[in-house]
Amino acid sequence: MQEIDDLKASIARLEKHIESQDMEIYRQQRSIDGLQKKAKKLEERIASLEQSGGAGSMPADEKPPHY
Repeated sequence: MQEIDDLKASIARLEKHIESQDMEIYRQQRSIDGLQKKAKKLEERIASLEQSGGAGSMPADEKPPHY
């Protein structure tokens, strides 16, 4: 009888552990999804800046006016 109670207690601990892991995976996935959306927006913003000529269409080898 004690062995069965021990097994039941072990199963209960494992179920609780699995549930907490599931919640953590869910939270991490939401975080990953949010970061992917932000990265996509940044990529789109960079692409639009590159298409529009960026900051005043200054060539890469030209020094800024404050030098």
